[in-house]
Amino acid sequence: MIIYFLPLITCLLGWLSVVLALRLFWRKQSRSGFTFRNTLHTYKPLLAKEAGKYVSGSMLRSDALGRLISGPEILRSLRPELERNVTVFLNQKLKEKWPMVGMFLNDQALDKMKAGLMEELDRALPGMLTQLAATAGRHLPVEDYVAQEVMNIHENKIQDALSGHFRRIGARLGLAGAAAGLIMGIIVCLLLKIFSV
Repeated sequence: MIIYFLPLITCLLGWLSVVLALRLFWRKQSRSGFTFRNTLHTYKPLLAKEAGKYVSGSMLRSDALGRLISGPEILRSLRPELERNVTVFLNQKLKEKWPMVGMFLNDQALDKMKAGLMEELDRALPGMLTQLAATAGRHLPVEDYVAQEVMNIHENKIQDALSGHFRRIGARLGLAGAAAGLIMGIIVCLLLKIFSV
């Protein structure tokens, strides 16, 4: 009769073993050394190096960054600063550098020059920003920078950020452990039934 409770017992043991293992793994301190923080501390240099490779390899070498920084939102945000610089150049610096040209320019001519320069900048800036992104991806030490930044993140911050995600995964793993225990219990019951005859 107790043989029929075996699947329920193994189901409970499967769930309990997964839940306890995860709780021990996520503890802040442990005598055994098997905690997330200790594991992260051990593999953090490797994770940092791989993160640096990923960012420098796939993100910066692709056209995605160029498309992102040359997008219309970025250009709209840059336009007021560009317009201010063009205005300062035309009203002050042009007259300082070429006084003869400055004498012949009135406000209407300056406004037309400004409109023409802004139109040309609007046309040329996306290509320049795309080229800047491509050049930065090839020549900047992004891999080392990202790796160093990942190494500077404290283990507690990483653990706190990931704990919410791992709680949901832990619940699924607990169910998987329970299902595995139930299946093993059923198999054992069937084997005991077959071999007891």
